[in-house]
Amino acid sequence: MANAELDADRHAQTAYFGWLDATARNDAIIASSLPASLRHRQARSLAVQADPDAPQPGPTAAPASVAAPDPAPRLNPTGRDIILSAPLREGAFLLGEVGFRLGADDSLSVETRSLVEALRAVVAPERLALLQNALAGMGYVPVEQLAALGYPVRYDPATISLVASVPAEFRSVRDISLSRFDDPSAGTYYAPAGFSGYVNFRSFTDYIWNGPGDNGFQSPTVLIDSAFRLKGVVLENEATLRLDPGDLRTFTREGTRLVYDDRRRLVRFAAGDLEIGGRGFVGSPQLAGVSATRVYSIVDPLRNVQPRGDRTFTLTRASTVEAVINGQPVRRIRLEPGVYNVSDFPFVQGTNSVRFNIQDDAGGIQTIEFSQFFDRTLLAPGLSEFSVQAGILNPFNGGSRDYQFNEPAASGWYRRGMSETLTLGGNFNVRETGVAAGAEVTLATALGILGADIAVSENKGIGSGFAANVGLQKTFGGLTTSARSISASAEYRSPNFSNPGPLIVENRIAWNLGASYGQPIGRSQFVSLSGNYGITRGPFRDEKSAQLTYGYSINSRFSLTVDATYNDRSLFGKNYGVRATLLVKLGRRSTGILEVDSRTERARIGYQTGRGEGVGSWTASADVDVGEQNTGFNGGFNYIANRAELGFNHATTYEFSGRRADSQRTSLRFGTALAFADGKFAMSRPIFDAFAMVAPHKSIKKSTVLIDPREDYYTAKSGTFGPAVDPNLSAYIRRTLTYDVPDAPVGYDLGAASAKISPPYRGGYLITAGSDYSVTTLGTLLAPDGTPVSLLAGKATELGVDNPKTLTVFTNRTGRFGASGMRPGRWRIDMPTEPPTSVEIVIPADSLGVVRLGDVRLGDQ
Repeated sequence: MANAELDADRHAQTAYFGWLDATARNDAIIASSLPASLRHRQARSLAVQADPDAPQPGPTAAPASVAAPDPAPRLNPTGRDIILSAPLREGAFLLGEVGFRLGADDSLSVETRSLVEALRAVVAPERLALLQNALAGMGYVPVEQLAALGYPVRYDPATISLVASVPAEFRSVRDISLSRFDDPSAGTYYAPAGFSGYVNFRSFTDYIWNGPGDNGFQSPTVLIDSAFRLKGVVLENEATLRLDPGDLRTFTREGTRLVYDDRRRLVRFAAGDLEIGGRGFVGSPQLAGVSATRVYSIVDPLRNVQPRGDRTFTLTRASTVEAVINGQPVRRIRLEPGVYNVSDFPFVQGTNSVRFNIQDDAGGIQTIEFSQFFDRTLLAPGLSEFSVQAGILNPFNGGSRDYQFNEPAASGWYRRGMSETLTLGGNFNVRETGVAAGAEVTLATALGILGADIAVSENKGIGSGFAANVGLQKTFGGLTTSARSISASAEYRSPNFSNPGPLIVENRIAWNLGASYGQPIGRSQFVSLSGNYGITRGPFRDEKSAQLTYGYSINSRFSLTVDATYNDRSLFGKNYGVRATLLVKLGRRSTGILEVDSRTERARIGYQTGRGEGVGSWTASADVDVGEQNTGFNGGFNYIANRAELGFNHATTYEFSGRRADSQRTSLRFGTALAFADGKFAMSRPIFDAFAMVAPHKSIKKSTVLIDPREDYYTAKSGTFGPAVDPNLSAYIRRTLTYDVPDAPVGYDLGAASAKISPPYRGGYLITAGSDYSVTTLGTLLAPDGTPVSLLAGKATELGVDNPKTLTVFTNRTGRFGASGMRPGRWRIDMPTEPPTSVEIVIPADSLGVVRLGDVRLGDQ
């Protein structure tokens, strides 16, 4: 059982025992183990409503009418040895479920196998091997012997758990993340569908009221993209459909490929019409062929691949550790004794100062300080990224792919982290007409982050060429506020440098020099200055440009930005001007804008607003644009429906006098999708990567399922067009998807009502809301002589089926019991009475929600 589930079970169990009087509480605690299914809010609330005397969560103090408990109650008042299980805790950490034996004399022995497995999470491997050897051949080990081996263990009845203490020198190194406060990878994940897919349809059309061209409705266009995933292999397609009867080409296939992600090696393999990109100067051609790519932001987006600045320290006593980065506290955490490796620092670009303030419970203070360079283009030592592809050229020609089988080509790049401060790489692009190759370096220095690229080329009919650039960037602080930054770059291209392919090349600019500086002014203002200077060849004059920007957050509602620009370019001449933009927040979701631009001699006033989240949300915008010759009006509206996205936009341009509309165009957009997963089909909003559909179980097939329900919105719901579909999942981004069935029968047990998912690339999920085990039973358990069976826990076992399910049944003082997570059929209830007794019950077929059993007498059939 996952740690989170153990915590929830024990929390629910402690709440249940709160209604018991203190005298009987210890005996009930020893004999009980509440099943996870009783945690569901519907089943729990129903049990309280339907049976006021049933166990209810409440304060753990005894009722006022009950006498105060003995100050030192027995752990085991039954007079016999009892075999139980409980969580093993070590400080604030839950290690796992461990079996133990409470003797009739209150002696405590721990089951060795489960103890070793639980300690594996915190004890160093070599120390754990010594413990295993010492416990070899022992089923249960007394806690006194464990203490002699250096592992004190005790039972804590207040938390219904075992508590261990592991010496610091016995511990393995434990990782602490400063960027993430919990581990999203913990727990059991829902499996994606074996076969799933979707087809997106994004259509648009225009109606021209008047203006250039033909008026009236224009031919609709539909953009189609699809993905089908079978056992990890994805087939992708992109196409365009133009619904114009007079057009000879109405359907255009743009790309088709197979994609497979190797999760062990973190490599994406593809075959077909490739989607590729180059690095540095060399670029990459359009290819049909095969490729292998590792880019961590794609195949493992949650992984921190930059140098993390790992630091290890040892705590001999429980301590409070505060991490301070660039003068700003980022996390304060309580840690037990042990060895800790701290990583995933939330660094800012540039040089970072790090300090750990460690204070132990005795008042001792220790400080650890160091500096760390950080740049988002650096890779941690030993990590590498790459992309390599080979095949034939397949450019678009006349609206379709032109597969040039006599034009083989290949391209690729490779980067590797050499140290905390150095990343090196290389790249190439080769085809029959020529080749280009280059190298890159990223280096963190005391002066800043230095980056450089160099490349050479050799192409038929053009000759040899050379290109290089170098850049330096330095950022100063700014974890919680805007940072100061300065950058400079220089780039050179020789006259004949080119990528393979072009018949001619014209490198008009030989040198391109640039620099920028940004500076915050207090917390509400900033200023930045940037400029470029290009040294040209031939008859062209040198090119110059500069921009000065000032920003001021006047208050929580008003912000002002002013840009002053100057450009002197050979092909476009000189121009300069000032643009001022005032943003006004008119509410939580509404914004107004006023903009004046002297360079284009235009002014604009606009407004945008929106309402809601998820299904039923909408956004609207409108603006008026006034220029020297004409005035324009633009308005738009977008709406998110359960199965589609809709958009509307209208644009009108008037002559300056405002008496005549020069052009009017209305655009309509509609997007929807058809998705399936393991045989279930549904309509959906367009799907961007992965998706999840949640369908009601057959027992509540007419009920409505809501995904991620909130107080005033939801992401999707089921209905006539199939299960509810969440279309916004991203590959390898872990999340917990929640769902609810508001109109399910009273007392219907949905179980966890959530699913932890880690979507694969283009993957789909089919999740079922509800199950056969959705019945909640209520009754009163009686002994053979008719007296209530009070304050006792037993087991309910399903009969007549393979892999029978077992649940815990526990009674209150009057014998009342409730059990959730059952299904129609025969069940046997076994109770640890003296002597043990049992009874068989039958839950009628087609039962849903609550089944009232009335009086149930042990020994009856």
